[in-house]
Amino acid sequence: QIGCEACIKLIALLPHSAGASGKQLDTLFLNFINIFVSLIGNVKAHQQIVIPGGWQTPETTHLCLYIVRNCGDGTYSFTVCNTGDGLQYHPSKTDQ
Repeated sequence: QIGCEACIKLIALLPHSAGASGKQLDTLFLNFINIFVSLIGNVKAHQQIVIPGGWQTPETTHLCLYIVRNCGDGTYSFTVCNTGDGLQYHPSKTDQ
């Protein structure tokens, strides 16, 4: 539940959701990026965060999930979870 609430707050910060334009949009986007980077930076070693995402065109919308994992030693992994359009852009590989 806490993860869902954090995602909803993050989505609300998206400049797209704010109805701004020009320099105001730039400022809102920079604010969003700073919060997002801070969120990722607070993920503890061997923990992960799931982030909603996707893409949109005038004709369609597609949802994906992104998983950012702090692997420890200052390294992170980024996983795209996609089950529909665009699968050819996200090859699948499992760690041994």
